[in-house]
Amino acid sequence: MLISSVTTIYFSPTGTTKKIINSIVKGMKIINNKIIDLTLPKVREAGVPLIDGDIVLIGVPVYEEKISQGKLPLMAKIVPKNSARLFTKTPFADMSKCSHCNICVKLCPMNAIDKETLEIDEEQCLRCFCCAKRCPKKARKIIYKPRFLVSKVLTMKNRIIKEPKLYL
Repeated sequence: MLISSVTTIYFSPTGTTKKIINSIVKGMKIINNKIIDLTLPKVREAGVPLIDGDIVLIGVPVYEEKISQGKLPLMAKIVPKNSARLFTKTPFADMSKCSHCNICVKLCPMNAIDKETLEIDEEQCLRCFCCAKRCPKKARKIIYKPRFLVSKVLTMKNRIIKEPKLYL
């Protein structure tokens, strides 16, 4: 079968998954690529777009077994559940650096950042750190919790030997 068109569907808050999907398409030498970027909530709320490629490539990062508003079991079992919350603090805005451009608010895939206060809703936040990565003033940063806690949890978790699994 000759593949001449592809529909790519991805959720990519920081842009890494998008780069990977685009590299796959480029490597396949497919020119006709329909892109469906599900990163922003307004796109996900708009409904299901037409998928008309010869193949479909789907790319999603995994944050604590969550993808947007769903779950992907068995794909994020390397680290303990809620590890991002165990290992990192919620990125807060340093108002002395913040220009109030609201890029973090606009790009947050979960609408977890309040546009007035710039505070993050802990329950909605995926810990994708898009807000920290995309901030032009670097007003948000990832703050890791004490090293002892991180090493203790990973040491306990790594005692269990698991066989690698391939998902196609």
